[in-house]
Amino acid sequence: GSRFHIYLPCIKSPVEGQTEKRDIKGLKGTEHILAVDDEAVIVQMHKKMLESLGYRVTASDSSEEAYRIFADDPDQFDLLFTDMTMPGLSGADLTVKIRKIRSTVPVILCTGYSERINKEQAEAIGIDRFILKPASKKEITVAVREVLDNSKI
Repeated sequence: GSRFHIYLPCIKSPVEGQTEKRDIKGLKGTEHILAVDDEAVIVQMHKKMLESLGYRVTASDSSEEAYRIFADDPDQFDLLFTDMTMPGLSGADLTVKIRKIRSTVPVILCTGYSERINKEQAEAIGIDRFILKPASKKEITVAVREVLDNSKI
């Protein structure tokens, strides 16, 4: 004989996903991005998301493999989008090694909480943008476009 009443607030603004699509609509590109994360599911998610924005994406779940791919043809990539904590080379180590080959390649480090690196340390080794996970599609999209646009100046 229990009776439950559920009260939900009325929403007058659009759903969050709808405004996000509208805000990032003009932030597409055609550049080639090397995306690296040791978790295959995450790197594939980033690959699909960036490809949906028009970018060409080479994805790897191994930082050492990503380094070899980059070293084989460093001029094909416009941006390195990497995780920090990975077996083999960390995102910071990968950045340093890649920058020895091509010092001008822009780098975005997208990582969860890490005691190994923070925004200031990332900037000190030349990382262009530091993003904390979980990052929204909008946050990643804006960061990628801004870093790519700033690297062309």
